[in-house]
Amino acid sequence: MTTWFASRTCTIWQTHTALRVVWATALLVFTATHVMANGGGTVKPIVVDANTTPCLTSYSAHYTTIQAAVNAAPSGATINICPGNYPEQITIGTPLTLKGVTNLSANAGAAVITMPPLANWISNGCQFGVGCPSAVQVLVQAANVNFTDVGVDGTNSVLGCNAITATVGIGYNPGSSGTLNRVAVRNQNEQTGSGGYCGQGSGIASAGASVTVENSSIRGFDSIGFFDEGGTMVVKTSAFSGVGGSSLCVATSTSTAQVNNNTLACTNGVFVGKSTTVSGNTITALGGLGISCPTIFPCTGLNITGNTIAGSSAAGIYLQRQLPSGGNTITCNNISGAGIAIADIFGLNDAITQNTINDAQYGIVGITGNNVSGNTFFNVTTLTQ
Repeated sequence: MTTWFASRTCTIWQTHTALRVVWATALLVFTATHVMANGGGTVKPIVVDANTTPCLTSYSAHYTTIQAAVNAAPSGATINICPGNYPEQITIGTPLTLKGVTNLSANAGAAVITMPPLANWISNGCQFGVGCPSAVQVLVQAANVNFTDVGVDGTNSVLGCNAITATVGIGYNPGSSGTLNRVAVRNQNEQTGSGGYCGQGSGIASAGASVTVENSSIRGFDSIGFFDEGGTMVVKTSAFSGVGGSSLCVATSTSTAQVNNNTLACTNGVFVGKSTTVSGNTITALGGLGISCPTIFPCTGLNITGNTIAGSSAAGIYLQRQLPSGGNTITCNNISGAGIAIADIFGLNDAITQNTINDAQYGIVGITGNNVSGNTFFNVTTLTQ
């Protein structure tokens, strides 16, 4: 009986094995046919190169402009962009990834979307809080549109302050989403023609979208580096620097936004709204505010922790208005060279603890109604008020 069972089991196993081989073979044939039918799948990517011979030797399709590749790409595709300048204004309505290629043999690695001729430069957005109308270099209208190793340069966008209300490098429409990793968004500024700036150019703008910016460089804007209005925002391990006298590195009205571990150098550092975490940043606010919650926002549930703030002659941290609940945390920040290090005049139930303040006219303004303890002061004229 035992022998029969063992034999029977072995027979069944052999039969199942044979069936698995048949199914596996059929699956391989189907997969190969499917891959071939779709231009090679992940084996042969879509490539963009303005040159006749692309920088990649294996590809499924070659386009000389990014917009042409975007228009032809299936949902979820990756478009590889060879080194070079691409003077285009692009609209993306399909989930996909734009990825820059480094060509080691040519010692070239920058794939940059530049300004088209001004005759072709049009207003294509009004949904961004940075200005209306607005002209966006890359306009995203779909979910899961990602950028990696790509530059967007706005040099020579507009000369004169009345031509176009706002210039934007990358704009995400309501309902869209994506991640920007190792991108360079630069020189979105509008110049007066007499050496000044109009204050109308922004690097990235999001209107009701879900956007993550990481490991990136956003610089040369004369308005806002990254403006988010009503979506989901994550900004981390990136560098922002503005030009002119009214630049703002990061601004969000979004609940539960995260601004963590960035280097920010602007007239003003970060404007936040509600339930935002701002932590581990190095902020140089040249003449303005380091971290601020303006009067138009609720200013509740903020977590402002572990930031280094220098040069904010107005205030290092400034909460201007709050709902009755309050409940903000301001702790372990290092603030130097401020007019007022921390201003929380109308605060309620806020924890202002373990901060180090060096060189300020006023250390902490707004101790009534808040928990203020364990702070350290050096070279501060009035410690608390």
